Amino acid sequence: MRKHLLVQLKTFYNIIKVRNVSLLSIQSAIGAFIKGFFSWALPILIERVGGVLVVGLTYTIERVLSAPLVLVAGLLMDSYGRKVNILLGVILELVGLSIIAYLFHNLPLLTIALAIYISAGWLMYDAISFLLMESVEENVRGTALTLHRTTALVTSLIGSIVLGILTSVFNAEKVILLCTVLTISKLPVVFMLRETLVQKRVDSRAISAIEKFKTALGNLRVLRRKSILLVSIFGILMTFASTLANTYISLYLFKVLSIGFSLLGIIYAGSRILPILSQFIAGRIVDSFGSLNTLTISVPLVGFLIFIMTLTYNPLVAIIALLLIGAIEPFIGTADNVLIMKITERKWRGTVSGALGALSIVVSTPAPILGSILWNISPHTTMITMSTLVLLGTIPLLVLRGMMKHETRESEIKV
Repeated sequence: MRKHLLVQLKTFYNIIKVRNVSLLSIQSAIGAFIKGFFSWALPILIERVGGVLVVGLTYTIERVLSAPLVLVAGLLMDSYGRKVNILLGVILELVGLSIIAYLFHNLPLLTIALAIYISAGWLMYDAISFLLMESVEENVRGTALTLHRTTALVTSLIGSIVLGILTSVFNAEKVILLCTVLTISKLPVVFMLRETLVQKRVDSRAISAIEKFKTALGNLRVLRRKSILLVSIFGILMTFASTLANTYISLYLFKVLSIGFSLLGIIYAGSRILPILSQFIAGRIVDSFGSLNTLTISVPLVGFLIFIMTLTYNPLVAIIALLLIGAIEPFIGTADNVLIMKITERKWRGTVSGALGALSIVVSTPAPILGSILWNISPHTTMITMSTLVLLGTIPLLVLRGMMKHETRESEIKV
């Protein structure tokens, strides 16, 4: 047991020594400190300014902005590298936060600025994951994700509490201004990252941007593969459900179960304690148990827990369900990233990831407005819809699992 622990610690140490792993952990830690608060507070703050309909409108605009942004992000990743996406994402965050801080009560501009800030995350997410995993050996990719995301979870926990209390003591505008300053500090960290995309040398000194994009667009042909189609269906269902969840769960706890704003900050911080522990083992579980097996078990569990939240009027039961969902999410996130790595090749990975992300966002664009309509019928209807969509996400996973087992058996027979 002791020997195994020493081996694990040595593995963690060797991973954290990698330049990109340590820098990405710092960059994501700063971002997570802010988003740990924004993840639950933004819907409530928007609802205070303009009502539930404006909440739905804000997140719908974010979907409209994100869809083309994610597709372009994928093309950029395969044409100019992962680092460019991360830099552009940080710049977009700065633009959005600056507008929010100075024009908080200007509802039209606030709605657009919030959408810009939220959509910036889509530009960076895959780029960060790919840059991280491409910087380490294949057999420790899950573990590298664990270290990276554990760091982010710890700082998001702290941010949820600290920024929640500061908002109650001061006002939202001052807290958002502080977040803007923190985001500026991410820029030098991003500039120090090393690119992992290796481009082939050519006789000419440079290839035109148009030619690079044509090559990247040509990579979209791989979307016709059955495995990628099934992953895209899974991604659509989960993105639709997570859009509803990110927009309305905190509002449900605040409005329906009457949990106070400051207490919500502590609850959401608490909901990140179990993910810190589970994230610590998620990478090793995915590496040993398999990404697809992990998803097949984790996804229906989340759907069931959301359904439990829908049925109960007891705040304690809802809080326990929220904590358990948080504990399971690291397994889903890590397994999903590793699965994408498994079914794609590096040269067209960014393009495919961007296309899948864009498709998921386009289909889930009506989710926030639909959520507000369902909310006006009954908040419980919104929650039931989330649960149903997550449970449906299990179907393409089971089909993909069966298909991959069949392919494995065929290859063994040929050998």
